[in-house]
Amino acid sequence: MKKLVCLALALGMMTAAFSCGQDEDADTSAKLSVSEKDEAEDTSAEETKEESEEESEAEIEPETEAETEKETEEEPEETTGAAGNNGTDVMSVYAQAMNHIYYAAEEPLSGYDLSDPDYMISDDEFAVFDVDKDGTDELIFLHTATCMAGMVGYVYGVDENGELYEKLGSAPFMHFYSNGLITVDDSHNQGVSGSFWPHSVCQYNAETGVYEWIYYVSAWDKEEFPENYYTNEKYPDEADTSGSGFVYYIYETKPEDDGRGEPDPVDVTVYDEWYDTLFGSAIEEKPAFYNVTEDNIQSVLEEGYAD
Repeated sequence: MKKLVCLALALGMMTAAFSCGQDEDADTSAKLSVSEKDEAEDTSAEETKEESEEESEAEIEPETEAETEKETEEEPEETTGAAGNNGTDVMSVYAQAMNHIYYAAEEPLSGYDLSDPDYMISDDEFAVFDVDKDGTDELIFLHTATCMAGMVGYVYGVDENGELYEKLGSAPFMHFYSNGLITVDDSHNQGVSGSFWPHSVCQYNAETGVYEWIYYVSAWDKEEFPENYYTNEKYPDEADTSGSGFVYYIYETKPEDDGRGEPDPVDVTVYDEWYDTLFGSAIEEKPAFYNVTEDNIQSVLEEGYAD
């Protein structure tokens, strides 16, 4: 009997031990399941975070490129005004010069007195025009509000230092041509040229930046002057081979600078050939001139209303 009791107790202990083992395995399995779940969640979170960061970078990059393009578009391009003037605003330089002429009544570079009690400075004229065809406008000032002896004309430019300088100074009777040439009529025609008005021809020298006097032309009008009343010479018919009634005198540079006296008279055919070689198909151009007034200086030069 005692042996049976002991055997029953032993079987009961083994059953309990087996049950406890199953509980421990279940707990371990549960713990492993929780751990694996946590690791999966961590991995999923990291992957989600990386994907979010990549999406953020993808969203930021186009904005950065767009901003770069915008900055590039908004950045002003480097501009230059007249060649060699380092981008100087030539109109402001011209406005300053014309204001000086208007208020001080003197030429801004030489100080030449432009005042005249019998005339108004507002009767003088100015224009802004690309005279020499270098792509930049020049300032033209014509002082005619005075007696004939005091009349002058100027073509101004702006140098590489942004300063006003004179490209041409002459009588104000200028004619401007589409090839950059300028002719300047004499103030008086007191010789034997008759209906032909003597004039100088000026050409722009790009190396020096100024106009040079390259020719001077006068004529002899036979109908009006069969004889030169200055010299008592007869009209040179031998030079007038075409019988036009005109012969021409073509000087190189100014007469006073020529140093070789009066050239031989030539026929009109020679004159026409000379003219065609020099001017070709160039036509005379007419800059828009404005009276020298405060309003015109402001509107044309300071506010840029000139065509």
